[in-house]
Amino acid sequence: MKNLKNKLNEASIRMYVAYKNIFSSKKGSSTVEYVIVLAAAAAFAGVLATVLSGEAKGYITKKISEALK
Repeated sequence: MKNLKNKLNEASIRMYVAYKNIFSSKKGSSTVEYVIVLAAAAAFAGVLATVLSGEAKGYITKKISEALK
């Protein structure tokens, strides 16, 4: 039983160290931020294009016009 506890403890320490090394590295973090922002912008543009190409175009245009008055 003690041997099993030691093995589990060693494995959890190794997992913690690996996790810390992976997520504490700043290398490439700005690239990831750009990718996330670009993906969000592309998703928003896709939703907007879908909404504006359908029946909702008149409704949304009307609401925008009312809001700008």
